[in-house]
Amino acid sequence: MSKGEGKRMKIAVITNLSGDYDRAEAVGHFFQKQGGEVTWIFSDFFHLTKERVSEHKPDHIYIPTKPYQKNLSLARLWSHHRFARDVRRYLKTHPFDLLYVMIPPNSLLPAMVKVKKETGCSLVVDIVDLWPESLPMEGIKNWPPLRYWRNLRDRYLPGADRVLTECDLYREIIALPASARTLHWIKGPDAPEMHHGKQRDVLHLAYLGSLNHIVDIDLMVSILEQLKPLKSVKLHIVGEGENRQRLLDLLEEKGIDYQFYGPIYDDNQKKQIFGQCTFGFNLMIDTVKVGLTTKSIDYWYYGLPVINNIRGDTWQFVKDEGVGVNVERNDLKNVCQILSVQAAQVDYAAVQQFYNRHFTTEIFENTLTSVMENLK
Repeated sequence: MSKGEGKRMKIAVITNLSGDYDRAEAVGHFFQKQGGEVTWIFSDFFHLTKERVSEHKPDHIYIPTKPYQKNLSLARLWSHHRFARDVRRYLKTHPFDLLYVMIPPNSLLPAMVKVKKETGCSLVVDIVDLWPESLPMEGIKNWPPLRYWRNLRDRYLPGADRVLTECDLYREIIALPASARTLHWIKGPDAPEMHHGKQRDVLHLAYLGSLNHIVDIDLMVSILEQLKPLKSVKLHIVGEGENRQRLLDLLEEKGIDYQFYGPIYDDNQKKQIFGQCTFGFNLMIDTVKVGLTTKSIDYWYYGLPVINNIRGDTWQFVKDEGVGVNVERNDLKNVCQILSVQAAQVDYAAVQQFYNRHFTTEIFENTLTSVMENLK
């Protein structure tokens, strides 16, 4: 990827949220393969742990970021605003040919559109979540401050040269240019070889990811509770979050066996844990507007079908490809019957083959190649 005359194109990949670092890394590596000179611009505040980033990688810039403790707070909004302001200041003195910007936070978009006007660079926007649409605030989403927050995105999207979305569902919710493309997240390589143990007496189920305010813990516990008379169950929890203790208390209260591992990032450890399991929980509260979660892709990578209530992309994949069971809240008895029967019939290899058709690095990079054509 060059500007002509042998000069390499300078590209900045920008995100504020630590949950998006893996996607940002994959995008940057794609541009490097194309011959681009890539710099990643991240926050120095790790959102998941609420701590400072300890590892500073080469070719990465870590913008000093005001810390916050609560995910839903004015302190977080102010932190995002300052991050956008400081990234803009950095880019004015360190110009790039192309900005690849992941939003939210929405405040990052108007700042980057202004940088584009000031420096003449190209701007690619990757929408990886919808704020405030995906937040559990259904009753106040038209509250003026939240309307303003939403409009930061909608008003400035036309200033982007290319728009990508993490899932197809977003097209149904917000106005996007006809040229917008879906760039599904990837785990990376082809799915690994797995050895799932045969389950006879106990149905082992997995939960992976953040235990935050948008995960439907009550629905998960209800399913486990209704499965118990049909089959002994054990929940394997890999993750952390502000609702961890609430989940553990509910499991204790209902007499549901579980093992809590905390956050695990090592693939070999996850292979060992998920090799014991039959399904993975992918449940969110109804107000969340998400079409595809990284946890569902992780489950498929390890061969686990999902227990899913998320509409859009995931619901359709489960329906069309048989890679899980879709959950209707008013039909939990039937859902549990299906799970207890399917537990002995899961084709883990077929689930991994589905993953390989949709979520590999090759597919991810082919989409980016198509999107970037003719972008100067």
